[in-house]
Amino acid sequence: MRISYSSLENFKQCPLKYKFSQIDKIKEPKSKEAVFGTYIHKVLKWFYQKDPFFPTLDALLDYYKEHWPKKTEGFEWQDPEEENSYFKEGLRILEEYYKMNIPQQTSILDLETKFEVTIDENPDKQNGKHLLTGIIDRIDKLPDGTIEIIDYKTGKRIPSQDDVDKNDQLSLYAIGLKSRWPMINIEKLRLSLYFLKFNEKVETKRTIDQLEQSKNKVIDLIHQIEKDSFEPRPSVLCGWCGYRHICPIWKHLDANEAENNINGINIKEKIDQYFKV
Repeated sequence: MRISYSSLENFKQCPLKYKFSQIDKIKEPKSKEAVFGTYIHKVLKWFYQKDPFFPTLDALLDYYKEHWPKKTEGFEWQDPEEENSYFKEGLRILEEYYKMNIPQQTSILDLETKFEVTIDENPDKQNGKHLLTGIIDRIDKLPDGTIEIIDYKTGKRIPSQDDVDKNDQLSLYAIGLKSRWPMINIEKLRLSLYFLKFNEKVETKRTIDQLEQSKNKVIDLIHQIEKDSFEPRPSVLCGWCGYRHICPIWKHLDANEAENNINGINIKEKIDQYFKV
């Protein structure tokens, strides 16, 4: 089986979401959070591609402004005020990031590194081989020779150190990098999540035993996927799911919403406003 970290996360969140995405190949509508996060990643990639002659802060912000995604495939801003809030937030993030990280103290080895690593659960047999894929945002080499994997995050919270120490994504990235560059010493590999909204980086490390445990987790999840009937798994995350409009769990809610809207006007909302007046 060919599998990525994001698809594994989809399955853990909801088997039906995994089915819609990976088996039925239904594209998930883009959320404003996803569009914003993807664009910040794109701007930082452009910036670091200029290494070692990094653009000035003004040049960085100009690039951000000129290429701002007012409309992309599958997404268009509906609320000008909301769009403006995200736009200003991006300017703030980039300005604070620049002031914290430039001049650059490390050497950049690669950006958006793609990897494919074979996870073999039955070395003596033909079956049981799985291909794990992923993309690492940035790989740096520190002055002391340490290699650092950096993954950018634009979320609204910073997890605890304990959560980062157990983060499966970073473990899989370490496995992928070790497969691509076998000479890397795991003891000198640093794994970091950079939370751009707060301009904070949380670092962790892994041992060989921990990476083996992560491989076994992947194999276990693949076994679950192979046996699963892909039933929906309702949770608080449903509110952010792009497949909610076709999910049987929420079908009744969508029907009620349709009945309460005529020509784009929310009838219940208008009635409430009337009685307030």
